[in-house]
Formats: sequence, C-alpha cells, structure tokens
Amino acid sequence: MTHAVMFDRYGNVQHPSDMLYKKNVLVLRGSFRPITYVGFDMLKTSSGQCRRDSSFERENTVVLCEMNIKAFVTDNEVNERDFLDRVDLLNGMGQNVMVSDFMEFYKLSRYFGAMKLSALRLIVGANTLMKIFDPGYYEKLKGGILEAMGMLFESDTRLLVYPFLDPKSGELITAVNFPLPFHLQSLYLYLTDNEKIIGLTQFRRNILHIHSQDVLRRIKTNDATWENDVPVFIAEAIKKKKLFQ
Repeated sequence: MTHAVMFDRYGNVQHPSDMLYKKNVLVLRGSFRPITYVGFDMLKTSSGQCRRDSSFERENTVVLCEMNIKAFVTDNEVNERDFLDRVDLLNGMGQNVMVSDFMEFYKLSRYFGAMKLSALRLIVGANTLMKIFDPGYYEKLKGGILEAMGMLFESDTRLLVYPFLDPKSGELITAVNFPLPFHLQSLYLYLTDNEKIIGLTQFRRNILHIHSQDVLRRIKTNDATWENDVPVFIAEAIKKKKLFQ
C-alpha cells in the first residue's frame, strides 16, 4: 500500500525514498488552501534555523510541503482536480510536494524514519503544537501521549515552532509561552531542554495577522483584499484558474 506520493519542484512524480534517502529533510505540513506569506515565512525562517544547525548540511537538504490526502476527500472520493491544483501552486513557487495519508505527526515521523534520513525537521505553528500535545489524539495508543512522543522524536527529529497570533485575544503564542496543562509541562520542558522542540525567532511580525482560513473565506466571498496576503504568483494563479471558489 502506498502511504505517500511525492512531486519534485518541477511537478514530476518521484518515489519518496529515492528523493529522501539519507537526506536532511525539512517539512512544512499544511492544507495550503492557499499558501500565504506566512507559509513562505515559515519555510524561510526554518531554513535559516537549519543553517545554524551543525547536523543539518545545506547541500544534502530537501525542503518539502506535505499535505494530508483527507484534505481532498469529498463524499468519500478524492477530489483529484483540487489535489493537482494545490500541487501546481506549490511547484510554481519552487516547492517539492508530498501528499500522504498520515493524520498524526508521529506516524509521519516514523514514515520518514524508515528512509534512514540524516535528520528530520518538522515545521509547525504554535496553534498546531497545541493539537500535538492534546492527549485526546492518542487514546488508541496503550502508552498514550508518552508513546506518541517517543515515536515522534525518534532519531534526529525536531519540531521547529513558528509563532501564532491568536485572532481573538491578540496574544502572540510562541514555543516559550506555549500554554499547557500542569500535568504536561514537565514533558514539554524536557523536550525543549533537549532541543527536540525549538522556537523560531527570526519571523516577520507584520504578517502574523494573516490566517489561511480567513484568506479562503475572502476568496469565496469575492473580497479582493485576499490578494494582499499571498505572493503575486499565487494570487494570479488562483484568479486565472478560479481556484477555491
């Protein structure tokens, strides 16, 4: 059974193991509906962090955007057109793309681990980190969240955390002030102390108000202000192909 399909930056289908074997891999997971300036800043900021990481050799590094196949499912059928449109948008901005069937991050990490990567860095927003630390996602595991974290951080795997600006409270949530219930704080502290979770600091504060769900809403309601929140190429491609309507 194929758990993932990969497209290189030119749109060619590749076998993941052929592209990733013994590579340093930097992954941004998302729905990219659409990718915004924030998404590209996450990639740029994380790449800068990796350049300061002695175990992450730039010339042996593959950067990719990963999407879950369930993002394309409607009425139990995969929307192939939506699938290919999002791949085309990301390829057009020079990005490699992977589509997988892994919902949980620890399953994605283990999949990459089977390819004997040199190192794996997963880029997550602080809002996504909240979901990763929600024990409810791991109720089917005998070891619960502890077992999940053990699988997530196998070998040289780290999470790079990009700040999230809460649209309701206006609070900037980072890897430092990340809110957790008391019983999980020691686990989180252990992971940050051992640099398994690293907060990104060189980010663009002036774009943190951009949220892809809001951009999508404005696209659907023909509010042209959405074009201010995505790169020109992305805006032009969305308008030309009438995407996300």
